[in-house]
Amino acid sequence: MDRRHFIGRAVSSGALAMIAPTAASQSAQASRVRERVGTVEASLAPAIHVAGEPHPGRWTLVERMALYRVPGVSIAVIKDRQIDWAKGYGVLDGNFTAPVTPETLFQAASISKSVTAVAALRLVEQGKLVLDDPVNASLKSWKVPENEFTREAPVTLRQLLSHSAGITANNSGYYSPSKPMPTIVQLLDGAPPSGGRPVRVETKPGERWRYSNNGYAIVQVLLEDVTGKPFGQLMKELVLAPAGMNLSRFQQPLALAARAEAAAAHRRAAGT
Repeated sequence: MDRRHFIGRAVSSGALAMIAPTAASQSAQASRVRERVGTVEASLAPAIHVAGEPHPGRWTLVERMALYRVPGVSIAVIKDRQIDWAKGYGVLDGNFTAPVTPETLFQAASISKSVTAVAALRLVEQGKLVLDDPVNASLKSWKVPENEFTREAPVTLRQLLSHSAGITANNSGYYSPSKPMPTIVQLLDGAPPSGGRPVRVETKPGERWRYSNNGYAIVQVLLEDVTGKPFGQLMKELVLAPAGMNLSRFQQPLALAARAEAAAAHRRAAGT
């Protein structure tokens, strides 16, 4: 991302010229950014305040990290469609002292769903997918099992992206690094070493909203089958690289070279 800023313009000989920031304007801008950073660091408020009840006050970021025993936090603030500021707090791991920086890798968890949806919609733009076509027409590695619900209405990409396909809500998706990791097809089939049950359509597709991690697992298989590319590579090509997100990745487990830059999981009770 080009982080340069221009603060004015002048017309000369009929041409438009950009005026670069002066040292004084850069200093003033930096001061305003520091003020905004300080507001975030010192003015955390509760998510809900019931009218008529005493206001619980505000907390600092450091106080909240200590209360919840969170070793490290990274914050990026978007203003006027650009990164206004980014800053790291604390350490990568409760057992180590390497600091969190704006470049530290954190697990994005369900935020990855919205990024996956962007990739799917780019393939729709390219004519490789159709939002309202049955996904089984394009799936190759795995098919949505047919039943009485799918006979009424087949599952579509639009429904998967909007959590309205009637798919099994969530499987047991937590696996120890020391044990085998199931493939995505094993996960969808509920086959060992997956610890979950088979993914099925359990209500009529399009009938109601029902949050489903498994629905996005099907989207992953669909995107891989349509393009013939691994999901991580596909996400980089379709979304991450065009957006300038060169440090981000869809990869599990992380490559050894990236692990030193990643925040580790921690236990709240133990604080490690």
